[in-house]
Formats: sequence, structure tokens, C-alpha cells
Amino acid sequence: MTSSAQALVLVPTGFCFLQRETRPEGVEKIPQLMDFAALALEGSSPFPQEQLAWGWLAQTGFDTVWVAAALRERLAREALAIDEGAPFCLPALVAACTMQPQKARRIFLWEEDTLSCLDFETGALWPSQIATELLAEPTAQAAFAAREKFLEDKRAADFNGEILPGLYAQARGFMLASGAVSFELDFYENAQAQGQVTKTAWPRKQNALLWQADLREKEFLSKEHKQRARAAWLWRACVGSVVAALLLLLWQSALWVADSSLKTRAAAAKEKEPAVEAIRQNQQLLFKIEQAVDSELRPYAMLAELNRVRLDDETLKSLYFLNLQTEGNSALTLQGKASSIAQVNTYADLLKKSGLFKSVDLPNLQSRFGGADFTLKVDFKSMPQEAPAAPIAQNNAP
Repeated sequence: MTSSAQALVLVPTGFCFLQRETRPEGVEKIPQLMDFAALALEGSSPFPQEQLAWGWLAQTGFDTVWVAAALRERLAREALAIDEGAPFCLPALVAACTMQPQKARRIFLWEEDTLSCLDFETGALWPSQIATELLAEPTAQAAFAAREKFLEDKRAADFNGEILPGLYAQARGFMLASGAVSFELDFYENAQAQGQVTKTAWPRKQNALLWQADLREKEFLSKEHKQRARAAWLWRACVGSVVAALLLLLWQSALWVADSSLKTRAAAAKEKEPAVEAIRQNQQLLFKIEQAVDSELRPYAMLAELNRVRLDDETLKSLYFLNLQTEGNSALTLQGKASSIAQVNTYADLLKKSGLFKSVDLPNLQSRFGGADFTLKVDFKSMPQEAPAAPIAQNNAP
């Protein structure tokens, strides 16, 4: 891409909640479709709309309407900002939508730990069916295994179009100075092949569809939407009040029935309090002794493993730690600094791929002037082996 091209923000399909709706009869104009999509999202999402980045996918001549939504908090946690200055902020599956649009086709899109199966009707830019599979590991072998699983499914027989070979991955989008939008994907012919860059161009006359699918803020809903939301809230409040009253009555009845039993048990428990307290103190002492014996050098061994992964990659040597805190017997929380957010993400990916950890999380990642501050939480699958202590030299002199 040229330096004048602006990058699009593409949100991974695995981050999106995708809901398929059938376009109601007579709903054709954009304001009507947007209101319909908003109402569908409100009825199915467990989160308020202000917490969601959402868009809708609909095309003239097709009955399918998709609502795509992502939780803003998760996007922020994954350091994937909804950039207000970007040309578009779209679900990543859009990058595959312009491949051979003149015919019905099935496309497989691989995004790290998610494989999406996209079915298109002839001439359609948006899928008629979307199915996703969470991969056991983010590898080409796992992605192709999931592809075969999709093809062996009985529901695959209902698709009459062409199944495009291989997998497409690593979607990127750009807007040129001319206003044209294009996408790039890496094509994998098989699990052993290297990815080859494939480029597709979005039809400029259909840019309105990209604005509909854009995940950024929408205008407030119409008066009808507000009235329905208010009526639904009142109905839920009434039902909740009735349920709460019934539960309160049942609770009072249960308390009355159990009162005598509780008093009896409380008296028996009070008699046993001295013995219980003695046992509790012995258990606490035993736990402290075990912790002191088992955890002497574990934090140093765990830190050594983290440093080894860091120093194995030349690009990570400017990343360093500021603070370390242990959590239990196998977990660490570290604070540190890096040259960039990308450097931190690279380090986290290497830790995940090392196979040493149950989990690798970045609860805090912030860009600072000249670098980035981060908090890293890791939980080891098995404890690193501590280096044996050097033997003490024996003095045989008389």
C-alpha cells in the first residue's frame, strides 16, 4: 500500500456478536433498516447499546439482515481502539466479502483462534450464513482441521455454490486517496503452505454498505424505539415486583419453619467452638509451614522463565520489568515498560506459544510518551525446576 492509504480498523469476527434477521416486508429505506437493526440488537443483547460498538449488514435485493456488535470494554482490553479518525471500523469478515461476488461461494476465514465459514448467494456482498468454530490452538493445522469438520457437517450439503479452496487469514483494509477501499488477506492452500497475499477491491458504488456496517456510534433510536423500551422496562418492573413479593413470602415461610432447627444447631455448634478453633489454628500453622518449605525459590525460577522467553527474541530486549508480585504457588503479576504496545503484544504471544502457561493476560496496557506501560499476569502450567544448590566444599585439612 502507498503511504497515502489510510488503514481501516477491522474488528476480529471472534470479538463480534453476529445475529441474523429476516428483513420485514416493506422495510427498505436506510432509516427503517437502522431502526429495525437497533431493535433486534436491544432485544437479544445482554448489554446496553451504549456499551456496544455495532453495525448492520443489509443489501438491496436480499432478505438477510445481519447485526454485528462488539463490547467496547473488550476492544479496549485487547488494545483495539475504535478510532474515530479511521475511514471505517468494520467486522473483519468484510475483507472476504468481495471475492468472486458474481457467483454463490463458500469462503473460510481464519483469524487467530477462530475459523469462520461464510456462505454467499450469487451477487451478494454480505453472507447469507455465518458459522464460527473456536480453534484449540491458533495454528494452520487446527484451522484446516476445523475446515474439514465444517465440510463433513450434514448441513454443508444444503449449500449449492462453489467452495473456494484453502483458507484466508490476516485481513487488512485500506482506503486510498481516491476514496476507493481495498482489502488484503493471506491465502493458505494447505496447512504446510506459506501465506500468499491476495488483494480485493470493494465496489465504490457500494460504499454506503460499509457505512451501515461501521461499528462506531449511531444516532439515538427513534421515538417508537424509546416507547417500546419504556413499555418493556415497565413490564419487566411489574413482573419483577410480583416475583419479588412471592419470593419474599416463601422466604418468610422458610425462616419460620427453620427457626427451631437453626437454634438447635447453633447451640450444638457453640459447644464445639473450642475444638474447631484449635483445629483451625493447627491448619493455619501447617499451611504456613508448607508454604515456607515449598515456595522458597519459586518466584525466582518463574521470573527466570519469563526472562528466557524475552531474551530469546532480539526485538524484546528493550522490554523490562519494574515490579513483581506472586499470587499463590504458580502465578505472577508483573509491571513493566516497553518501547511500544506492539512489543508488549509480541511478548504476550510468545509466552502463550511457549506452552508453559495456563493463562497469559494483559489487564493493563497503556501507551505513554516514548513507550508503553503494562501489567502482565501469568499462571504456570507446571512449576519451573529450581536449579540445585551448589555443594559445599569440604575442608579435609587436619
